[in-house]
Order: sequence, then C-alpha cells, then structure tokens
Amino acid sequence: MSRSQRYSSPHVMVAFLAFLVGTQALVCYHTDEETGELRTIENEEYAYCVLFPSKKTSYGDSETVADGVLEAEVDAPFETIFDQNMPGYQVMSFCMYEKYDWPSMWEASSYSSKFQMKAPAADYLFRCVCNFNLCNSPQSFAPYFGSSTQPNKSLD
Repeated sequence: MSRSQRYSSPHVMVAFLAFLVGTQALVCYHTDEETGELRTIENEEYAYCVLFPSKKTSYGDSETVADGVLEAEVDAPFETIFDQNMPGYQVMSFCMYEKYDWPSMWEASSYSSKFQMKAPAADYLFRCVCNFNLCNSPQSFAPYFGSSTQPNKSLD
C-alpha cells in the first residue's frame, strides 16, 4: 500500500472528522445578568446558541438576551430543523414564536386545588436558535425584528 493510499483511507478521514467534532466547543454570545453586557462564552456542552430579542410588553420593555443552550436543556427537536440541508441550502438559524399556556397546565395539575391560587397568565416567547460560533449576535438579527417586537397578544 502506498503512502497516499494509507492517508486517503475513509477510516482515517472519519477518525479525523470525529476528532474535530469532538474537540470543538460552540462559542455563543452571553448577556451578563448583572451588567447587561454582551460577552462570549466557549462551552463544549453548548448544543445551540439562542437569542431572545427585546420586546414591548404590558409590563414594559424587555432587554435582548443572548445565551448558549446546554445539551441537557434542549427542550425541542432542533436537530430536526438543522438537518434539513441539501446541496446549495443550509439552515443557519430559525426563530419561533411560542405560547406557554400556564392556565391550562395549572388546572391540569394539583396546584389549583392544593393552593387555591389563581393560575399565572399565558406567556408568549420569541426566540431565535442557531448552531455555529457567535451566531446569536443581536446585531445580526436586528434587521429582521422591525415588526416582531410588539406587545404580547393572544392569538386565541
């Protein structure tokens, strides 16, 4: 076997790619909770970066928050979305508008009868998820949020 045949072996390439993937940590922007400053964090346990854009609510304006999402914190099948690639097309990030229907969850739980408390109001959340280094920069997403940062309103 010649030297070029040894190094072009598919096994060597697979091993090298596995090494690269296994040793690279995702770098995400992170909003410091105390100062509000944006800094970068590199973490091998980050599965995704996330951005929660600022919004106007009935409680006042919220601040933009950037962070990393640990593999253990992933709460949706994001990999399914990011796997929708084909030649000439790649999903780079996606944003979603979500509703957390606390009243229906509250009534289905034992809290309502145990504590005789009123259920919390539903929450509406807009977040953008991405999976490459420094992809959650607020400046990168700002041009797309012109009309998306309106007060939370029910779609019911």
